[in-house]
Amino acid sequence: MLDKQLEVIGVDLGAGETKIARVGTDGNLKGEIQIVKTVDDPVEYMADLKSTLGKLVDEKVKAIGMGIPSWDGENQVIQHSPNMPNYEGLAVSGQLQEHFKDLKVIADNDANVAADGERRFGDWPEGTLVVYTLGSGIGGGVILHLKELNQYFKWQGDTYKGTELGHVTIPRPTGSETRLCGCGHVDCLEAHASATAVRDAGARMVLNALSRGEKSLILNKIAEDEKVKPKLLSGESQELIKYIEPLHVNLAAQDGDEVALKLEAQTAQALAYGIRNVVQIFDPAVVVMAGAMRNWKNMVEKAENICKTMLAVVPAVPVGISQLDNAGIVGSAAMAFDAL
Repeated sequence: MLDKQLEVIGVDLGAGETKIARVGTDGNLKGEIQIVKTVDDPVEYMADLKSTLGKLVDEKVKAIGMGIPSWDGENQVIQHSPNMPNYEGLAVSGQLQEHFKDLKVIADNDANVAADGERRFGDWPEGTLVVYTLGSGIGGGVILHLKELNQYFKWQGDTYKGTELGHVTIPRPTGSETRLCGCGHVDCLEAHASATAVRDAGARMVLNALSRGEKSLILNKIAEDEKVKPKLLSGESQELIKYIEPLHVNLAAQDGDEVALKLEAQTAQALAYGIRNVVQIFDPAVVVMAGAMRNWKNMVEKAENICKTMLAVVPAVPVGISQLDNAGIVGSAAMAFDAL
């Protein structure tokens, strides 16, 4: 049983910025989130990271947990990172362990870390937990429940590269076309249900509608977005479409826009295939949606309902939407607590 006075530091490393905070055993942040810019120069970045962490460390802090995209767990370096090419081969956790010798420093890829957070702090039913992180890409994490021992085990694979659930091939959703995934394969789940897929498909579908003399409320939602307005020069359709996000499709679908509803249905069907696949493999207690796109609740609910209608050997299981705030930080902390 962990001492309730103990704290760890959770680090959520992202391509644009790294979020850092102290976390208690209850999963609550113990202070404000600190930001370190993920600058182009990894040497400068590591110096800033060490400095910021050093200001947060005291006698209560016993470990540092890190969630890192494109993390090679076997070699403990960033590897094959399309968003941080300058960081290829960077041993982030190793350098921190050398610097903070009295602390335990542990790292894993960001999707596995999300699964750690959901298992410890997510208030889900007892049993195997599968997590999808729905963002620009789709990550996956699996926490197996070893029923006979009543223990939990994070599945990582023999070379610590396992549970890449976004890169499992799915059938093409109705009305969709074959899509090339960022990994180089065709028709991965990520190629049809990630934010990147929604942006690409949404732009094509809106432009096709315009070419037929039809309109789409998606453009209205983009134009009304307070985050987009300062960036606009002309506000014409060709400019607006560059800023399309799942949020805009979600809002337009809620208002009955035909293009948005079609894209929502395709995305939901793709996600349903993914959910069905992991249910057949792991027979989990629940499949949890984390990441920014979890807030597209109508799409997630449609995916769950579609999954319920699919023929399967293992019956459909509940699909949950993560309620964790600052999931990257909290998940990293959960992993750190497990290591103590």
